[in-house]
Amino acid sequence: MKLHQSSFIVILSFFIFSCKQEKSKQYVNARIEEDISWHLKDLENDSVPGISLERLYSEYDLEDKGQEVVVALIDSQIDLFHEDIKNQIHINSDEIPNNGMDDDGNGYIDDINGWNFLGIDRYNSIKYTNYSDTRFINAYQSRFNGIDSTQIQPEDKELYRMYQFAVEQHENRKEQEEINIARKDDFYQIYRNQLALLSDRIPLIDGYTKEELDTVTFNNREEEVVLLNLKMFLQNGVSYKELQREERLYWIKKSTINTIGYNDRLKLKEKANDLSDLNYGSNLVHSNNEEDHATQIAGVIAAERGNGLGIRGISNKIKIMPLAIWAEEGAETEKDFYAAVKYAVDNGANIINYSSGIRTPVHPEYFYKALEYAEQHDVLVVIASGNSGDDVDSKTILKYYPIDYNDKGKTLNNVLHVSASNENPKQVFAEWANIGAESVDLLAPGENITTTTKREAKYFPGNGGTSVSAAITSGVAAMLKSHFPKLSAKDLKRILMESGTSYDMVVNTYAKDSIPFSKITKSGKVLNAYSAYKMAEELYKSSL
Repeated sequence: MKLHQSSFIVILSFFIFSCKQEKSKQYVNARIEEDISWHLKDLENDSVPGISLERLYSEYDLEDKGQEVVVALIDSQIDLFHEDIKNQIHINSDEIPNNGMDDDGNGYIDDINGWNFLGIDRYNSIKYTNYSDTRFINAYQSRFNGIDSTQIQPEDKELYRMYQFAVEQHENRKEQEEINIARKDDFYQIYRNQLALLSDRIPLIDGYTKEELDTVTFNNREEEVVLLNLKMFLQNGVSYKELQREERLYWIKKSTINTIGYNDRLKLKEKANDLSDLNYGSNLVHSNNEEDHATQIAGVIAAERGNGLGIRGISNKIKIMPLAIWAEEGAETEKDFYAAVKYAVDNGANIINYSSGIRTPVHPEYFYKALEYAEQHDVLVVIASGNSGDDVDSKTILKYYPIDYNDKGKTLNNVLHVSASNENPKQVFAEWANIGAESVDLLAPGENITTTTKREAKYFPGNGGTSVSAAITSGVAAMLKSHFPKLSAKDLKRILMESGTSYDMVVNTYAKDSIPFSKITKSGKVLNAYSAYKMAEELYKSSL
């Protein structure tokens, strides 16, 4: 089968677009802390709208000073042995490793670094969980299926709207995956055919490198084009192994997590929806699946500074407590979030980072209970505001949970919702990020951030999302707590919001065109570590 390079590029472009974000970008071997951290720079000194962290460290000589602070990372499993974060992982000194006992009496056996609430045992974890829309349909289809809006009671209108949204999301995802797998099947066959043309020189297996391809000789123009095509695969992170995984995952999802009625919790020894039953899971926090999110977020917060490797995090005094509630595919549950927050609070976390959110929670009250528990114990919780380009204040948009208020009108003072800024001094706001003058508190860098990855190259350029923005904010909050340990969660929130950088400009967002920058969020500002430190210092002095 002949395939001209132009045709191949079209097919390759589709495959890259339809894969996950982390699959669509190249990983790099970043070394010696290259100049890849725009988000740490200063607008005044560098003409870059970063958070002024390097200016702070330079002017105040703060590097490696302060107390250790624990940031709980409620996320996926993590690469505990990554070269740039292995020294930044929390260690529970009251627990004896791998003796099969709960030495510190906290209800969790061998929790040396944290806990995995999807852990089946010390070697295995649930890989595939229901999506939040599927869970919502499972919970409410007997109540709403076949019912139209004229039959809905006033008190059920919001639930019914969520149900309709969940059904739409579920059906759209299934339809898109059917389209994707059909096209990927074609792509998969093309790739095999390309390899077959050079089968006497390249084995039909995954694992060859660009350098190995460079040594392969070609006998004619067709073989030359094949080699160019295969190199394009490698340059775009596409491999034979990845193609096989995508196809396998499609069939797994079709029979499990994309199926209404599938129970993804059968292997967990827990009582569903019982908030008094929280000692389920295992100590398997090291990543043994494809999900890379926690490793990326941990690097943004706490990658070791000054070690001559890769990237710089916010502070070497930060220790990451990994709490896994994400699977390789699917969505987290509200109960797992509650369990993770309670574990974090009870086991010494000062800051909690949750770079996620859910539109259709079955038990939104669990989210609130968790945040309230953190407030009662003076722990700040930083949450990503979402990447859907919505104005989350709008009554036409479903709430993006967790939210910091309940149906009785009580608002918590320990929660920060963070959206994304970028490095363009003429725009500053990342237009795809969510906005909300009432619901979003602050902006922080969230585009083109190089961070750590569990993959072979170890570093991932161009990462983005409000997940990253929340992580940077958590890091700065932890840095302040490190130097000013008596600051309360309420103090930290106030300082971070009031000390940010203001911009006198009008920006475009996906939700609204030509909106004043000051109206995008509650504070109307971008996180600034330098100003936050100065404000914290003054506040701290006045309280002594």
